[in-house]
Amino acid sequence: MEYSLPAPNALRVTYAATTDAATPVNLTNHAYWNLEDGGASSVLGHVIALDAAAYTPVDGESIPTGEVKAAAGAMDLSSPTVVGARLYEADQGAGYDHNYVLGAGARKGAAPAATVYAPVSGRRMTVTTDQPGIQFYTGNYLDGTLARSPGAPPYARHAGLCLETQKFPDALHRPNFPSIVLRPGETYAHETVHVFDACADADAAFAGISRA
Repeated sequence: MEYSLPAPNALRVTYAATTDAATPVNLTNHAYWNLEDGGASSVLGHVIALDAAAYTPVDGESIPTGEVKAAAGAMDLSSPTVVGARLYEADQGAGYDHNYVLGAGARKGAAPAATVYAPVSGRRMTVTTDQPGIQFYTGNYLDGTLARSPGAPPYARHAGLCLETQKFPDALHRPNFPSIVLRPGETYAHETVHVFDACADADAAFAGISRA
């Protein structure tokens, strides 16, 4: 894994792997983002849109069932949605912790996957990837035990959100999911780019963004 700064306002994460035997490989990162204040407040007021019309439902243990389901109701984030608007109406009722199918699963290269906007600060983050899925997680299990910094309050529930670009979780046991098996002679490679800027309002932040 390599982190780089291809532009003053961009962070690129590049992944690569090889193997000498058939190996499941599905790399991502678990960075938490809060575009308002670094986690002092929650992300429930952030606005998000995903390039995804479907997701992979999970069971009570948050393991994908193998189904690919059209995103509807609280699970539909294809247009700008306030994160906390229907948080506990999400599949399984504990907040978002779900893999979304990007671009109808038919991506041929890097493309925008997610846009997040923080109304108070005006900051926007756009995530671009070449992967078929993105795990959207709303910090449901942050419980105040992690310190932000010496003397600062700890991270409370929903203090940050994650956007984990990936192939589908549990794909090794779901033959209908894209394969995650890397074989000798193959090279695993993907990249994700986060671009940061500022917008006057949500209309400007999401203007011209086409979703699946």
